[in-house]
Parts: sequence; structure tokens; C-alpha cells
Amino acid sequence: MNFFRTKSKVKSALEVISQERHALTTGDTDALVEVINKKERIFREIFKVREKLQESELRHLATSCSDVQKLYASAQAGMRSAQQRVQSLRQLGSGLSTYNVTEKNNGAPIILQEKIA
Repeated sequence: MNFFRTKSKVKSALEVISQERHALTTGDTDALVEVINKKERIFREIFKVREKLQESELRHLATSCSDVQKLYASAQAGMRSAQQRVQSLRQLGSGLSTYNVTEKNNGAPIILQEKIA
């Protein structure tokens, strides 16, 4: 494979990584699925010619991929946080436990009711 074709593959990979980053930050899950499939195909091709790539190109690809992985980790943390908030809201409907000064549960939950004006 010639020099220009390997450069083209690296450029394509960087473009796809940029598209993946955009899909992640905008929450476009449909585009994300499509971009991930493209990324897999391109990286399979790059893997075949990895010996012909310069170390700086590989480092640049690795850094870009690492940045996207951090976005995935942030997205997962955000989803876990939202899930915990939703769970907390669900538990509010089941009552509020009270504790005495010795931090023991009084055993009698207080049911929260909406005040009607």
C-alpha cells in the first residue's frame, strides 16, 4: 500500500472519530451506531497497514480515541446519576423515614401528600 493511501486511512479515521465525538455530545444515538460501524471498518484496514504508519500518526489516533473514551465514561456517569435521581423520586412516593436524636429509625414512615390549596 502506498504512502498516500495510508495517509488517507488515517485521515478517514480521524474524521470518523470527530463524527463519533459529535454524535456523543449531541446525543444522536442513531448517528452513533452508524459512525461506530464505519470506525470499526476503518480501524480493521488500519490494523492491516499499521507497520507502514508513522509513530506520530498512531499516537494521534490513540489520543483521539482516548478522548472519545473519556466522553463515553462521562456519558455513562451522567446516565447513572440520572438513574439514581429517578430512583430517588420513585422512593419519595413510598414515604419518608424519620430518625430520632440517637440516629435510630423511628419505624413509622411519614407519607408525603400533596397539599391542596
